[in-house]
Amino acid sequence: MDRCALFVDASYALADGAVADHGRRQQPAWDYAALLKYLTDLARDRTARPVLRCYWYESGASGRGPAEHEALASLPGVKLRLTSARPGEPGDAEAALRRDLLTLARNRAVSDAVIVSAREELGPVIADAQDHGVRVLLVHLSSDLNRTAPRLLRQECDDVVEIPAASLAPFAHSAAAAAAPEPAAGDRKSTRLNSSHIT
Repeated sequence: MDRCALFVDASYALADGAVADHGRRQQPAWDYAALLKYLTDLARDRTARPVLRCYWYESGASGRGPAEHEALASLPGVKLRLTSARPGEPGDAEAALRRDLLTLARNRAVSDAVIVSAREELGPVIADAQDHGVRVLLVHLSSDLNRTAPRLLRQECDDVVEIPAASLAPFAHSAAAAAAPEPAAGDRKSTRLNSSHIT
């Protein structure tokens, strides 16, 4: 099937986005709908394939509450996978991604997989998917921290796309800004923002 699936390691994507936006690791408020649209568009454009869905791997110990998880799970085209491991640690997230990716590969549901992660332990998972004919593209977020994707991941993937971590900054807002009171009705600008949906 000529379509792709997007796999997002939230502990990686959101942490680097927070660094890019605020210069230090902290918990910003995220516009998940806009962020997922950006990543989905990236996956579609880079693979030239329509996107089946996005799988989002989030630790239950991430610090985000039930309301944020509910918002994520309610987005069209998103499968939220909550794991019990601490953010950034191997374990449940790797196992969940392996299950999802290999299930799609075995059922020939996708021809391409786009993975946003830097977990070195995903190397064998990627190799297994490739054995089923799936092309795997790794998205690496480059930042001032000068980190590079692990060598094993680079070697296993069919292609690596580097994007600036700062490109996620427009979707992250400081907690203080998010908590600011709404302006009075008479002070609001007439401009309306359209909601973003994954297609």
